[in-house]
Amino acid sequence: MEMIQSHKIRYPLPSILFLLHLLSLHLPSLAYTVPDKYFISCGSDTNSTASGRSFIGDLTSGNSGSFTFTGQSSPVRDSNKSTATPPLYQTARIFREQSSYEFVISSAGTYLVRLHFFSFSANLSAALFDVLASEVSLVDNFSVPNRSDSPLIKEFIISISVGKFPIYFMPQGSSFAFVNAIELFLAPENFTPSSAPLVGPAGSMGSYKDILSKALLTIHRINVGGPTLSPENDTLWRYWVPDDSYLFSLDTAKNSSSLSSRPNYDGFTEYIAPDLVYQTAKEMNINRNRTSNNFNITWVFNVSKNAVHFVRVHFCDIVSPSPGALLRFNLYIYSNFSLEINPYEKISRLAVPFYVDFVVDSDDSGIMSISIGPRQDSGDKTAFLNGLEIMEIMGELSKGARASDPKSTGVFVIVGSVLGGLVLICILGVVLCLGRRRRKPKAAESLDWSPVPVHRGGSTDSRMQAPEGAIFGPLTPILNLGLKISFSEIQFATNNFDMKKKIGKGGFGTVFRGTLRNGTEVAVKRSEPGSHQGLPEFQTEIIVLSKIRHRHLVSLIGYCDENSEMILVYEFMENGTLRDHLYDSSLPSLSWKRRLEICIGAAKGLQPREPHEDSTADTSAMLALPDIQLLPSLSMSEEMDDMPILRVTGSSSFSQLEIQDAR
Repeated sequence: MEMIQSHKIRYPLPSILFLLHLLSLHLPSLAYTVPDKYFISCGSDTNSTASGRSFIGDLTSGNSGSFTFTGQSSPVRDSNKSTATPPLYQTARIFREQSSYEFVISSAGTYLVRLHFFSFSANLSAALFDVLASEVSLVDNFSVPNRSDSPLIKEFIISISVGKFPIYFMPQGSSFAFVNAIELFLAPENFTPSSAPLVGPAGSMGSYKDILSKALLTIHRINVGGPTLSPENDTLWRYWVPDDSYLFSLDTAKNSSSLSSRPNYDGFTEYIAPDLVYQTAKEMNINRNRTSNNFNITWVFNVSKNAVHFVRVHFCDIVSPSPGALLRFNLYIYSNFSLEINPYEKISRLAVPFYVDFVVDSDDSGIMSISIGPRQDSGDKTAFLNGLEIMEIMGELSKGARASDPKSTGVFVIVGSVLGGLVLICILGVVLCLGRRRRKPKAAESLDWSPVPVHRGGSTDSRMQAPEGAIFGPLTPILNLGLKISFSEIQFATNNFDMKKKIGKGGFGTVFRGTLRNGTEVAVKRSEPGSHQGLPEFQTEIIVLSKIRHRHLVSLIGYCDENSEMILVYEFMENGTLRDHLYDSSLPSLSWKRRLEICIGAAKGLQPREPHEDSTADTSAMLALPDIQLLPSLSMSEEMDDMPILRVTGSSSFSQLEIQDAR
C-alpha cells in the first residue's frame, strides 16, 4: 500500500503536540464510583438483574418518586415467556400519545443514556416513533425490527444540569412508541472534552468547541486486536466489537500478543476504557520477505454523511520490547491529516494507556478512514492501535452537500423588494384609499397557544432573551404543531449558513436559500442579535402562520428555537421577484395588461373582507389584523392559466414580492 503523505502544518511541531495533548489527555476523577441509578425495567412490576446492574421495575415502589412517567401509556409483557429472552426484555411500556419518563437529577455532569428496544412480538415491530431529550431529537421515525437474537440499544452521552430531565416518546401518526429499559447514570468527570481538533477530508480545520453542549450518539466502539467485550467485561457496561471486519486489507495487520498484567494507568482510570481494550492491539504485519514494509493499516467505517463525529483513539504500547526502542508512528484521518504518535513523550514506561480525541467532519461518501503507519525516524518501524470510538454529534450535522441542485437558472427569492416593491405598494395604497368602504374595526382574535420556550442556559446570544417583565409559559417541547425543525437539519439545508447561500437581509436578520433532506427548497430566515423582531413577534408569527394555509400565502414550513436561535423556514419561491420580472432584461417582460391585472389582484388581496360563505373565516380574520406579523396575500384571478400569480408577503422585517406560475 502506498504511504499516505503527512499533512503539513505551518506551526512549530512541538507547540502543536503540546496543545493537542492538553486537549486530549483528560484526567477523570480517581474518586469516581459507578452510580446505582437510574436503571429502569419498563412495564415491569419486578426488579431484574443484567450484567451486574439492578434494573428497577417502573411499576414497583422502589423508585421513591425519583422518576415518573406521564401521558397515556400501558405496560405489556411477552406472553411466550421464552427462557431464551432475558427478563429485562420480556416487558415494555407502550405510549399511545406523546409521553415521557422524567428523572430527578441531583448532580450536574455528563451522563450516559441508553435506551433498550426489543420487539418480542410482531405488534411491537409495528411501532413508529421519535425520541426527544434536552430538546435534541435522539431518534427520528424509529422502528424496531422483529428479531429474536439481541436487543437494539441506542447509547447517548448528554450533559445534564440539576433538576428534572424528561425523555419524550412521540408516536408517529396513529402508531405508538415503546421502550424496554432505560439507563441514565453519571459518567466520570471529564469523560468528554469541551473541545478537540477539527479534521475533515481536506485536512486540519482548526478546533471544534462546545462539545459538551451537544448530545453524542455512539456509532462504533471497536476493540482493536481483541475479542467482543460485553457489558460484563466493561467498567461502564459498554459493548466493544472486534475490528477485523473494518480492516481495508487484512494482510497488513496482525494481533499483538496480549498483555497479561494490568495496564499502567497514569492520569486516568479504566472507566475511559476497560483493561481488555488496552491489553490487546493490532500492529503492522511485518514480513521480512517483502520488498518494502512501508505501508499503512487502514480501517474503514460507515458513518453518517455530511455529519460531525467525535472520535477517540486509544493507544497502549504492548508491542515494544522496551521503552528504549523509541517507537513513534503516524496516525492518519482520511488522507490529508496526520499526527505523530509518540507513546513515550511523557512517560518512559511500557503499557501506559493514553488516548487522543478529534472531531471529524465526514463528507457525502458516508465513509471515514483511519490509518496508522511507520515513521522513518522511529527506532522500531511499526505502528499499533488498541481501540477506537466514533460518535455522531447530534445537532451538528454540517458541511452537507445539497440534496438536490436545481438545474434551472431561476432567480432567488429576495428579501425586501426595495424599489419596485415600494413603488407598487404606493400605487396599491392609493387604489385602496379611493375605493375601500368604511368598516367598523373588528376585534382581534385571541390566540390560544403555549409559547415557544425561552432558553437561557449555555448561550450568551441575546436573540431569545425575553423582554424585561415578560412572562412566558414553561418549557413545552411538544407544541402539537408538527413544525419544529432541528438546528442540525437547518445547518444541513444551508450548508452551515454558507454566505454563498445568502439571498437577503432585513431587520430581523439574514435569509438563506436551502434544501432540506427531502429535497424541499426553502428560504431560511435567521435572526441576529439586535434584530428589530423579538421573541413575542417570533412566537406570534409561528402560531399565526401555522393556522393559515392559503394558496397566495407563502407557507411557513417550520421553525427552530434550539441553542437560543430564532429561525423561520418558509417555502422557496423559485420564480423570483416581481421586481426582477419588471426590470431584469434577462427575464420575460410583462405586458401592460398583465401588470394591470397584477395590480388589481394585489389590491383585492389587500382589501379586508368580512368572512362569508366563500372564504375561510379564520384566514380572513387573520388577514384583517393590522398588529400581527403575518404574510398578507395579494393575488389575482386564477382563471387564466398562463397568468402569473403575484404574492406580496411581508412583516416589519421580512417582505418579498413574488411571482408564481398559475396552476
